[in-house]
Amino acid sequence: MKNLVLATAMLALSASVDAAIIQVTPVSHLTGRASGAPTAWKINPAPTFSGDVAGIAMPTFWFNDVTGELSSSGVAQFRVQTSPTWNGLHFDRFITDLNIVGGSAAGSTAYNCTNGGFGNMIRASMCGNYLFGGDDIDNSTVTYGPGTAFSRVIGGDDVIAGAQQSIDDYNLALASFNGSALVFESADWTSSGGKAGLQLNFAAAAVPLPAAGWLFGPLIGLLALVRRRLTGS
Repeated sequence: MKNLVLATAMLALSASVDAAIIQVTPVSHLTGRASGAPTAWKINPAPTFSGDVAGIAMPTFWFNDVTGELSSSGVAQFRVQTSPTWNGLHFDRFITDLNIVGGSAAGSTAYNCTNGGFGNMIRASMCGNYLFGGDDIDNSTVTYGPGTAFSRVIGGDDVIAGAQQSIDDYNLALASFNGSALVFESADWTSSGGKAGLQLNFAAAAVPLPAAGWLFGPLIGLLALVRRRLTGS
């Protein structure tokens, strides 16, 4: 009986200790390719050309290992760029306070997308995801905000190439967490085995030994109390 009570107390408190909000660091932002390995894109990069966006500080990210929620404070800049020049920049996504839970990023504070020079070279809007028509003129309108709202109005002879870049691209599901590596990915990434879609990878910060001792301190104290009650001392 004594051992059963002790074991029950240990399990109850250790369960609460295991539940934690953990700081995580972004490792990679990947998009799938039909052939070949996924492509890794830069996260909050340093400027690469004259007139580029000034370096934006990396946001702080947290992960709740009970609810599966990813939260953050700051602006995440996800860049698609094939060369370190203006013409090599396809677009930048800027997400303020990225929040992903239950497969939805709707809890994020704001989203914006800005085109680089690449689209003008190929006569297309990369954020709007459409091609300029035969007149070679951008006749359409793409807007972002307030918050995470977005819209696209196609005009003239412009031709839609796909969905507009938006916060919906980050409606990612928790794929795995093993205590050190955290993975979120889109449904099409999962179904295609990384041949399409998007995957975000994070590394979890290790719990410092003093902090671990503080967490388990109450467990040790509780066990001592249970022992005294069982022995009547």
